[in-house]
Amino acid sequence: MVVAAVGCQNAGQRPVSIFGGGDSERWTIRCCRVESPGHAQEAGTLATMLRQVKQLNPKLVRVATDATGSTIYYGEYRRVESKATGQLVFPPEYQRDVEFIRALSYDGVSTPFFTAQPESVDAGPPSAHPEWEATNAKGTHSLLIAVFYNTPTFSERKQAAEQYVELLRQDGFAAYYYHEPVKSFAFVGDFTTTDIVRTPEGPRPGPRVEQMIARREEEFRHFTENGHLRKHLDGSGRETVPFSQVVPMPRKH
Repeated sequence: MVVAAVGCQNAGQRPVSIFGGGDSERWTIRCCRVESPGHAQEAGTLATMLRQVKQLNPKLVRVATDATGSTIYYGEYRRVESKATGQLVFPPEYQRDVEFIRALSYDGVSTPFFTAQPESVDAGPPSAHPEWEATNAKGTHSLLIAVFYNTPTFSERKQAAEQYVELLRQDGFAAYYYHEPVKSFAFVGDFTTTDIVRTPEGPRPGPRVEQMIARREEEFRHFTENGHLRKHLDGSGRETVPFSQVVPMPRKH
């Protein structure tokens, strides 16, 4: 059993319990997405180009087509534990393949796969509350308070982020989650650019944000990783705990 204590380590908030073993996610390289009127034909041409590159395995190139576009994928990978940090990282063969694919050009100028990135093969069950996804936020900005990511002993980062948001909403906060390819984030509050105060030292939370933070100071003041405060070294070599930040919310394309 893995227990992720959501919120600050000593904030006294309710924990979220997650059951799981090692990283269960399988990954592929999303080479590119084509959404032009002739997307199926164009993607087929690009996929053929990839299959003809001798450094790649043609059997690992595949195309998925839906009503709005076609996506080209390559390979399948599993992340491994880093001996240096103990965190999950992509293996050397992934790094080699994705960098090679990004650099490919069919005319010496165009690089159709320049934005190649990892994508999870295991999407997992759909969210029980898609309306809480960050692209549905009422405000243009929100307070970024937490990040979740899989580790060798914790593999439920998406569920943890969504459960944290559910707990916050049960307590009356406007909270949202957002899943990126490797990390999941939790936000709280609906704000705009007027809620950011510009200072010589950098942007600071405005009065409305401070009022919300004051409702749960120990939990909302700092940014947590997998439910815990993580100290980082600043430019002068001192250990600091990152503050939560008001950031723009992602929007639907």
